[in-house]
Amino acid sequence: MAEKENLAGENPKTQKKTSTNWTNIIITIAIVAVFAVLIGQPALTGNASLCIVTNPGQQSVQEVSEREPYTVYKDVEEPFNYNIVSHYDGYVTYNYVNKKYGKLEIKNTEDHSGIFTVKSIFTDGEKKTEQVLSYDISPETIRLFYFEYYDQYRDTDGAMFAYEVIPPTKKTNMAVTEYRDVTKTKNVAVGKEVSCL
Repeated sequence: MAEKENLAGENPKTQKKTSTNWTNIIITIAIVAVFAVLIGQPALTGNASLCIVTNPGQQSVQEVSEREPYTVYKDVEEPFNYNIVSHYDGYVTYNYVNKKYGKLEIKNTEDHSGIFTVKSIFTDGEKKTEQVLSYDISPETIRLFYFEYYDQYRDTDGAMFAYEVIPPTKKTNMAVTEYRDVTKTKNVAVGKEVSCL
């Protein structure tokens, strides 16, 4: 039986083989082109495109010292919480001389009592005068601290008044981060050789 021919006069089996061959050729060219781009790009940038381990070497165990954080719980000294309710300064006249005063009120906001110390500083020109008062203040209680700066021969109302509060301290157990040196071992390749194309 004679094979059918298409309108162009070609055998359909021959036409199918030819198109399959062209498809294979195009795919092969595309794969080669992609591979050439991948291989050629590092060459353009000066980097090696392919590296091969020519000698795997040996594994060596080395000790390494590292700094490692850890948490401990410690009793830490902390100051009492308190409020300055009021503070002001002025002067009063005594025996025809004006004398400077300063006062402040402190409230202990802790749930237990403690001794509060206040240091006052009167600055009169280049002269500085310090006074210190200490009182045991109960919880949620307000205490007045009063200071005077007096010179029987002259007025001191122009002096500057300042103060420093030194509260009692309490012990609080809290988490503290500390650091220690820890020795660890790790495997390191010794004598490893790599060749790159």
